[in-house]
Amino acid sequence: MKALLLLCLLPLMEALPVKPEFWVDDLLKTWSMAKITVRHHRLGRNYLRGFPRGSWGTVLFPVLPVVPSKNLADDYFKPIFGGVFDLKTTPEDSYAEFRTAVKKKFCEGNDKKPWKCCSPDGTRSDCENVPDNAKNLMNTLIDPLQGMPIIFLYQWCTMGWAKYDEMTDASIKKDLRSKLEATCPDPCLGNPCRRIPLVNNTKICEVTGSFENDFKCDCESTAEWDPYLLTCRPKNPCLNNKYPPCVSNNTLRCIAADDAKVKCLCKSEYMGEDCSLERNACFERLNKSKTTGNENCRVHLGNECHGVLGTDSYNCTCQYGYEPLLELSEDNCFARRDPCQTFYAISSWNKNAIDLSKDEGSVLTEDEDWAAVLNGSNPKSYIMHRGVTCMNGGQCITSADMSRAICLCPTAMDGSPLFSGPNCEIPIGTWSAWSSLSRCLPRDCGLTRYRWRRRRCLNSTSREDLLGLGRKSRSINNELLANYTPTVRCAGTSEEVLPCDPKDPCMILRLPGYMRGEILNYGTLYYFGVITAIYLCGSFLSWYVFANPIIRAIEKKKRKAAAIVIHRASPIMPERL
Repeated sequence: MKALLLLCLLPLMEALPVKPEFWVDDLLKTWSMAKITVRHHRLGRNYLRGFPRGSWGTVLFPVLPVVPSKNLADDYFKPIFGGVFDLKTTPEDSYAEFRTAVKKKFCEGNDKKPWKCCSPDGTRSDCENVPDNAKNLMNTLIDPLQGMPIIFLYQWCTMGWAKYDEMTDASIKKDLRSKLEATCPDPCLGNPCRRIPLVNNTKICEVTGSFENDFKCDCESTAEWDPYLLTCRPKNPCLNNKYPPCVSNNTLRCIAADDAKVKCLCKSEYMGEDCSLERNACFERLNKSKTTGNENCRVHLGNECHGVLGTDSYNCTCQYGYEPLLELSEDNCFARRDPCQTFYAISSWNKNAIDLSKDEGSVLTEDEDWAAVLNGSNPKSYIMHRGVTCMNGGQCITSADMSRAICLCPTAMDGSPLFSGPNCEIPIGTWSAWSSLSRCLPRDCGLTRYRWRRRRCLNSTSREDLLGLGRKSRSINNELLANYTPTVRCAGTSEEVLPCDPKDPCMILRLPGYMRGEILNYGTLYYFGVITAIYLCGSFLSWYVFANPIIRAIEKKKRKAAAIVIHRASPIMPERL
């Protein structure tokens, strides 16, 4: 951009007069321009969208004097630009004062006396000996027609926007902004917000200065304007005090990633994406590398995990078939319990920690022994977990991984099973002998004849046999099976149908086809319907006419028969003496 502006200025610089008389003539004239703005100035049109940032002190706007001076550049131009910006005056009045200050400095000789070349035309002299101040101004302001106005606008606009940012009075800022927008460059020219991402309204652009890119776009609520990158940068959600992504009292630190995602580092007592939940070790551990309580308790298999809220502790409740693996330091349900085993657990511990089915290596098999254990000081503190119960002498067999168990039912001497069912609870009966075969039917004719025989399902297992197959004491079994009548089932069928030798076909009255067709047709069907209707009507009429006489006759006959019975049953009354 600077190179382009330099190329635009080269033809103008080559056409400038080198004689100081040109400067003197212009400075002595009364300035008559109606407005001084970048839009009304021919050279200022190159800066309609703002001055290049950092151009002050370059070939575009040189500030260093050509004649060596002890003073710095700012000190050299301070008397000239000191009155450039004044809130009480218009830009045009400020430019008139600026020309006066330049004229005074330009016409000052090296001996601090007026330079004779600045006299009216008739009395000019000594124009060849240009003072140092005139040389410096001719070098920095380039020319009085184009360079000096644009340098004034540069200084006026930059100083004006600096004052605007420092002001606090709203009314004064409003008046000053209207002057700045009318006089200075417009960085929003061309709508630079239309291609910037995360912009809410591309038609809204706010001017913030006189340099290029001194503008501000209307960003979305989740973004903020970055004046250095000239883009709507996503806001740091951790700095949102109205809707904070993390609960402040429960959070140690909020970390925002580049993609606007937030990670909340919770205190040890809390967890969750926003640290709003009390820590539950069943779902999240303080040390993320540790397994959660749900994983250690294996809740997906039916076990339970009970977390101590606000801490990193938990307790497991192992369901039937699972127990803690003692090699691990944390509570768990990794070990499998034999599903065939019946055990007692202490319910107050909320875990299957003690197996009371063993006492110094001996197995408690009598219910009297269990009663001695359970009727102690606190009998309600024990819960019985019953394993797979195989009835009638069945044997419980467990799989290698202890995940399944089945009952192997007892068999007879010939290998046939005596019981069936998942727990050997169904006795299997035996068949009686087949009955004698029945006679063949039909007896005297027929191509298909059959006969049958039957048998009964007998229960071969008595109550005594059932008692002998059990593992409990006979006294207990006798009480339980006193009124036991097993449901007997036998494999197979109780009736068998056998074929007989065929005989001649049986004679059946059957009209030939042509006779059936002549008798049974639509014409005869009409007459058949009429005859049926007449028959029904006659039946109803007969019942209506003869029903009452018939009923009266029947009742009379009943009364007569009843009188005869009563007469025969009554005793003979003796005659009076």
